[in-house]
Amino acid sequence: HRLVTKPPQRVNIELLAALCDILGCTAADLLEFRIEEVRELRHVAGDTGPGIGELRPIRATIRRPHEPQ
Repeated sequence: HRLVTKPPQRVNIELLAALCDILGCTAADLLEFRIEEVRELRHVAGDTGPGIGELRPIRATIRRPHEPQ
């Protein structure tokens, strides 16, 4: 089971309650909380990304199957 082979990222509350009942403990006894730093993405002013150059959209024509081309 996933709980045995690797640390879970999410735990169902019902599963947590069942484990606490079976083991006779509280959630604080089973869970370890840690705060991980998340690197913030920096936006550069005026940076709009790569341009499309000479590319331009082509107009599409939609026809029904029974209409002649």
